[in-house]
Amino acid sequence: MPLKADITIADGATPALRRIAEQIKNPVALYKDVGNAVADLLREHYIAKDAKPNKKRGERSHFWASMSRTVTDAVATSAGATLTVGDHVTPLAGHLFGAIIRPRSKEALTIPIHQLAYGRSVAEFKDEIGPLFRPKGKRILMADIGGTAVPIYALAKSATIPKDPDALPADTVIEKTLLDTGSRHLARMLARG
Repeated sequence: MPLKADITIADGATPALRRIAEQIKNPVALYKDVGNAVADLLREHYIAKDAKPNKKRGERSHFWASMSRTVTDAVATSAGATLTVGDHVTPLAGHLFGAIIRPRSKEALTIPIHQLAYGRSVAEFKDEIGPLFRPKGKRILMADIGGTAVPIYALAKSATIPKDPDALPADTVIEKTLLDTGSRHLARMLARG
C-alpha cells in the first residue's frame, strides 16, 4: 500500500512564528496563510525537480510533477495547519525515508534496464513493443529487437529506494517561507487596526 506524508505546521513550528501568532486574536488565518505558502513552495520544488533531465534517458514517468499535483492546500485550526503530500497513487514516503520494495503478487520485480522499458510495465511493453522471453536460468526478460535478443528487464526479489535528501525543500527554506509569510500576515493585521 503506497504511503503519503502529512506536513503539519503547528504553533511550535518556530519561536518567531509563535510570537507572531500570539499577537493575533485568532491565528487560524495566519496558519492558513503560512500553510498555503509552504504548499506553494512544495509544488514549485517538485516542478523544479521534475524539470531535471532523466539520468537514464528513457521515457519519463514524471513522478515529481505528479507529486506537485498531490500537494493539498492547508487545513487550518487554532492549533496549526496541516497539508498533505502524496496519495494512494504517488507515494512520497519511500523517497523521504528510503524503502525496500518487494513483489506482492508476482515472483519478482521487473526492473527496467533498457531505454524501451522505462515508463512501461511488462504488460505495456508486450502490447506496445512485442513479446518478452526469459532465458532458462537467467533473472532477465529479453525481447527480439530487429533480430537481436536484447535485455529489457532485470528480475529482482527486491529493490531499494534510497532516501532522497531533496525530497522536501531544505529546512532553512521552509522556515524562511514560514517566517516571511507570518510577518507579512502580521503586518496586514496591524495595518487594519
